[in-house]
Amino acid sequence: MTSLDHPWDWLTHLTMALIPAIIVWMMTGNPWAGAVAGALCLYYREYMQAYYRAVRNGSAASPRTEVVALLAPWRWTPDSWGDVLVPVAVLLGAALAMTLLGA
Repeated sequence: MTSLDHPWDWLTHLTMALIPAIIVWMMTGNPWAGAVAGALCLYYREYMQAYYRAVRNGSAASPRTEVVALLAPWRWTPDSWGDVLVPVAVLLGAALAMTLLGA
């Protein structure tokens, strides 16, 4: 069990995504760029967690095959999808709100 195996994973993921999202948004002045940066950070984090889980369980045949297999989001668990989609939806919603408000 990792420190992120709890019912509030989506909130933890959101805070992890907000830092790069805010940094990129402030650097570029574009809220959509910030939302994309946050989403990419979440994807990378979920990918690495899935890879280390496979290694820990002994199901990693070789690093190369695991990297190719785990790049596919359809191999994630339903919990992983929820943990990633909720924060991404919040980031995209915030970017849309900033665009509509003219920020």
